[in-house]
Amino acid sequence: MVDFLSAAFLKGSSELVDKLATNFIDRAIAKNQDKAKIVATNLAPHIDATFNKCRTIKTLLNPNSPSEFLEIYSTQRFHCNGANFDHYSLVETFVSDNQNFILTGTGGSGKSMFTRYLWLSLFGNSNGRYPLYIELRHLNILSSDNLLSYIFHTVISGSSHVNDDDFYSFFLNGDFILI
Repeated sequence: MVDFLSAAFLKGSSELVDKLATNFIDRAIAKNQDKAKIVATNLAPHIDATFNKCRTIKTLLNPNSPSEFLEIYSTQRFHCNGANFDHYSLVETFVSDNQNFILTGTGGSGKSMFTRYLWLSLFGNSNGRYPLYIELRHLNILSSDNLLSYIFHTVISGSSHVNDDDFYSFFLNGDFILI
């Protein structure tokens, strides 16, 4: 997986965004494929921006020149219900079993770094579902408590041709992976 993403870093994200859109549309054949094409087209800017955000990171040692994230990411260990996992097995379990989980930890324990790694891993292999990287830090300033509306407005631009009902339908059908 890391080699695949490293190659994508060199070429840019457009090839992977196209692959993700194609897999998403193919997965939607049983549903309305035309709506899936519109959603995929309108999600491309968000996916591209998220890829660029997750692929590099500024460090204290080199704050003016971002480093490639996967070059400096180190193994993380997790503990859940008496079992221990590293980040590879957690991603494999999540992807293969479609598991839901909540990642908790103290400040500085690597939660944000793992979510970047998880998003990059799913971006490379999402089985036709869109990984949506949503930061909740701005959630408290909203006037509405509708989380689906917040997600919709975070990932779909204002000039989009996607209506919220279509987006919600795909969301509730499991076509998006929320990170």
